[in-house]
Amino acid sequence: MSLDKVRYDAFISYRHCELDSFISENLHKKLESYKMPASVVRRIGAGKTKIERVFRDEAELPLSDNLSDPISEALDNSEFLIVICTPRLKESLWCRKEIETFVRTHDRKHVLLVLAEGEPEESFPDILMYEEVAARDENGNDITVKVDREPLAADCRGENNRQRLKALDNVVLKLCAAIFNLNYDDLKQRHRERRIRNRLIAMSAALAIVSVFAVMCLLFSVRISRQNKVISDKYAGAMATASAKLLSQGQRNDAIYAVRNVLPDDARGGYNKDAYYALVRAIAPYETQNCYFPTKSFKIPQDARGFSVSEDGEYALINCEGYFIVMDMAEDKQVARVESMYSDIALFSDTGVVYTDDDLQAIYLDPVTGDTSVLAQEGFDLYYVPAEKTVLVFSADAITGYAGLKERFKIDNPMDDPDYEVDDVFISGDGKYAAFSMSGYEGMECAVIDIPAGRLVKSVHLDDVFSATVCCDGEKLYVCCDDEGDMTGVVTSSILRTVELASDRETTCDIPGYGFYNMLAGDNGMLLVSDSLAYVLDGNGSISSTITGYMDAVCVIERDEGFVIIDALGRFFSDSVFSDVDRCYSLYGHDDDAMISAAVSSGDKLFIEYRDSGRMTVYSPDKTGYTAMADTGDAIPFDENPDADIDISDLEGIDEISVFGRALSADGKYIAVNSNDGTMYIFESSGGRKVKEIYDTGIVLMSGLFPYLKNAGVYIIENRVFDEDFNMISRLPDGALVATGRDGAGVVIESPYSLDTYYEISIMPYDEMIRKADGILKDYVPGSDVRDKYSIGQAGE
Repeated sequence: MSLDKVRYDAFISYRHCELDSFISENLHKKLESYKMPASVVRRIGAGKTKIERVFRDEAELPLSDNLSDPISEALDNSEFLIVICTPRLKESLWCRKEIETFVRTHDRKHVLLVLAEGEPEESFPDILMYEEVAARDENGNDITVKVDREPLAADCRGENNRQRLKALDNVVLKLCAAIFNLNYDDLKQRHRERRIRNRLIAMSAALAIVSVFAVMCLLFSVRISRQNKVISDKYAGAMATASAKLLSQGQRNDAIYAVRNVLPDDARGGYNKDAYYALVRAIAPYETQNCYFPTKSFKIPQDARGFSVSEDGEYALINCEGYFIVMDMAEDKQVARVESMYSDIALFSDTGVVYTDDDLQAIYLDPVTGDTSVLAQEGFDLYYVPAEKTVLVFSADAITGYAGLKERFKIDNPMDDPDYEVDDVFISGDGKYAAFSMSGYEGMECAVIDIPAGRLVKSVHLDDVFSATVCCDGEKLYVCCDDEGDMTGVVTSSILRTVELASDRETTCDIPGYGFYNMLAGDNGMLLVSDSLAYVLDGNGSISSTITGYMDAVCVIERDEGFVIIDALGRFFSDSVFSDVDRCYSLYGHDDDAMISAAVSSGDKLFIEYRDSGRMTVYSPDKTGYTAMADTGDAIPFDENPDADIDISDLEGIDEISVFGRALSADGKYIAVNSNDGTMYIFESSGGRKVKEIYDTGIVLMSGLFPYLKNAGVYIIENRVFDEDFNMISRLPDGALVATGRDGAGVVIESPYSLDTYYEISIMPYDEMIRKADGILKDYVPGSDVRDKYSIGQAGE
């Protein structure tokens, strides 16, 4: 067989299964891409130096007795047969036929084996383990005998495909040595030399490129470093905004975490001043007044429609659309969930939860064990009287009081209409009286129940009235409803009816305004509330004082000094003037953008649900540790008129006519000047160079005070705290600066709410503030919902 007739350098025979196909496919590619080392090419001269074509059948052969013509032709026109040997090879009829066909027309030395799996005795085809040779028997006759032979084989076995692929590189060298009739060891050595030489060339080229690249990198690294600093600074600024937003909703730990995450431990490398300002605001180390401080925030369902709090303050009942849940607030976990289309009237009793199920049954639930009991077969509406530990259950024909699971009293319903609705309920603080209004088709029934006695005290029917708010002080029933309006139907006033409980005497009076929906009675009189107007009434229904300016009252608190209304913007409104610094009338960190949808006062705590936030926050009245000083003691008073001798004529670009306040810093380095447009300028006292321009209409240099606290490295102008570059990093409480603190590390402020009351406030250096933040957070990490919403990265990310 001449070489001119050979169309393929090799024919690959293999079993069509996963491993065999993987080996044959990769071997095919490596053989056809193999390049002979140049040193070997020069030595063999014009001989064959490249494998041109390798045949590999990619399709499974059909079941028949004969090989297809293309396969037979390829076998005839292939110089070598490469057999992929695995234990599965012997099972293939067609692999055996391919081998038999090839050895009929070719020398067996042209059959090359590749051991891909198993041992040789189980993987090599039997036909290649012997060779038939001509011989003579003892009688001199010509015979054919089988002689054992060891075929040439290359090993590519491995525990995985990665190892097998690596072994194939050596297999290719062995096969090429046989195909090109070369010595394998020589070919392997030449191949190794070429690989080393190529690496050296590549390394030389790489070094040259690296030299150029290093210079470019040096240039780009400066630019990238600057860009990264800008990006980091912008991100830190975004976290400052996020922190303020989180704090406004009472998420104090989340607010601290957001900015602590972008502030370095050490200030010497620089830090974002907005982030630091937000951190100080969230920590609140300088707050001298009592506020409601956020102490805990936790997730609630987004479809929450209201909530109540258990008497012990440990559980919250969240009313949702079609269900309610009970949460253990200390553990921040849900302990019960109940489906009910009347979920909005579920409430706490003294021992558990009472709700109305879909069948209008009143059900008692123990939130700890999950056990339920039927309290009443019918319950349209439910109310709880804490002082008497009694649940009032309204049904079609009765009002029933339950203490625990036991019926305490049952009163005939004064409303004849079985389809009535309870419009308003008032329960006295001592639990003795419950007043309620019920509306039906024929008007309204307003009544009073004596709860300890379990009896109906008074019932009044109102025709043509379908909504009223009620109250009771133990002597009188008060009923307020809108007036009928003028001739055009416009309502501008309300009618207050006063009914004496001991007689039938009734009086009425007009109340300016309309839409009053809540009435409370307490030691300070009665409070009549609408969306934007409230009156404090005396026992005769006369107006004592007015509360206005609020938007949508969400909570009312009675204090010794009067009533306080909290509105949807988180603002506090009262009917009296307060100067006592020990009273709480603000939510710390809150701003008007954080709308409140519901609020409950329980004990000294406030529980607040923020609109569209899916969160509830617990606020507690808390001090930051500063105590009022009787006098300034050993503090160093400031000069009474420090700006009298400050010459500003040489200051850069300043018009003396526009100046209305000036101050010289305590260290003598800087002069601060106020202009009429609300801008404050900072100048070097020596030479008059302007170093900073600050637009802040809140800074008015009326006192002329400009302290410098060396220990903290800060300047103080009015109640603003600046670093040494005059970036504002925190604020102090409102009040007049009067002195430097005893140790020179703080200032003394006179309270604006109480004359002759002073606070000495120590200003924390940066590293101390960072340690305080870390002490608050400890191992705290915000939930994924908060991190995702505000793009807050975890430490180290």
